[in-house]
Amino acid sequence: MSQFEPDHLICWNCNQKTPNDKETDRKCVHCGAEISTADELYGQKGEKKVKVIIQLNTKSKTINIDLDDLKAIIEEEMNIIQVITQPVPFFIVNQKDETADLDEIFDRLYENLADFQEGLILGMNRIAKSSNLVINLIYSPKIESPSNKRNLILLGLTFLTIVLSGIYNYSQIQLASNIELTGWIILETSFDIDSLIFGLQFAGVLISILMIKDYQSILAYFRKTKSYIGSYFIPALPMFELGTLGSVIRHEKLPKNNKELLKKVGYGAIIAWIVSVAVFFLTLDLGENNPDAAVQYQGHSIMLGGGVEPLILRLIELGNDVLNIPIVTGTISDTIILHPITMAALAGIYIVGFNLLPAAYFNGGYITRAIYGRKVHNLLTYVVIFAFIFAGLIYIPFILLFMNRSLRAPFVLNSATPVEPRQKYMFVIMMIMSILSFPIPL
Repeated sequence: MSQFEPDHLICWNCNQKTPNDKETDRKCVHCGAEISTADELYGQKGEKKVKVIIQLNTKSKTINIDLDDLKAIIEEEMNIIQVITQPVPFFIVNQKDETADLDEIFDRLYENLADFQEGLILGMNRIAKSSNLVINLIYSPKIESPSNKRNLILLGLTFLTIVLSGIYNYSQIQLASNIELTGWIILETSFDIDSLIFGLQFAGVLISILMIKDYQSILAYFRKTKSYIGSYFIPALPMFELGTLGSVIRHEKLPKNNKELLKKVGYGAIIAWIVSVAVFFLTLDLGENNPDAAVQYQGHSIMLGGGVEPLILRLIELGNDVLNIPIVTGTISDTIILHPITMAALAGIYIVGFNLLPAAYFNGGYITRAIYGRKVHNLLTYVVIFAFIFAGLIYIPFILLFMNRSLRAPFVLNSATPVEPRQKYMFVIMMIMSILSFPIPL
């Protein structure tokens, strides 16, 4: 038999395998339903045409799909090898012309299918170790776009928690300057004009960094594009000095392919991390040079982890001891009480670096899945979970486990089209940035 006539077919009625034997009637050996090879599928049976209507049950309604019409749309672009109709119809196909652009073929199929049946979305995946592809149907009911009011409320709450975090930082610094800091000072926080200005500066810079991280999603929201409709910012309890857990990408429709996904979630995060590091060192001169108070403050600060700092800062400080880099006037661990802008940049390094982890549904998790697929993404998620447990950070692994078990996995409509070779370097850059953001003891 040729590759277009497999030795077994799947019955559309009972979903059981039936031998493809030309010497016998084309009927299912289990239920007796008429079946055929792909090149004859649902064609003329003598003078009688076999017509199959598939019912696709959704949460809201039942959709009737004429398999002949659907097959005709796909056959314009692909060679159909086999059709499996239960429980959801999908087609095993290959390209008529191996040199043709698979992305363009998918676009034409997607456009034709949109006219075929409202609510149906086309998915395309490559079969492992094969030149064949699987085309499947996904029902996607119309999703109501999130309201501007909801987004503005979340953004406002996030900004408020960051302002309060800045005020707490200011109070810690004031107590440390008088060498009176003995522990957590949330109950001793001073709310005055100076602390408010400090908090507003801190929040303004940090929220800007977070918006850079998700700038493409935010722009897509305001432009009202169909694929991505923005980010929801996540407030946090103000006692956590970072003041936020970052943001979650909210999209109405799945991205077309992995190349598009990488552009949406990768570039902004990498740019935001670079901006955070640059702002930190460019504003270090604005800090107060007070070695005694700096030691007191940094030893008790939630922001600095009670005596830890990102690895990249430690490496640059060590390099500065040898090279005397002019932009670095001193180490944050020994002499400098940070300016609010510098503190916000430090918080940006932590938050963006955390979001670049190759795990769960962070930016780094999306990047990992887009480049290396589901198995590598799941493996690295559990590697990160065990790494945090080993480091003694227990609550973060619980967050990752919850995300991995309960949230919808990131995927795209057309995973058969590979990412561009240059985009694979994004994973290496992401890993380096994430590692350099990891806090280490001073």
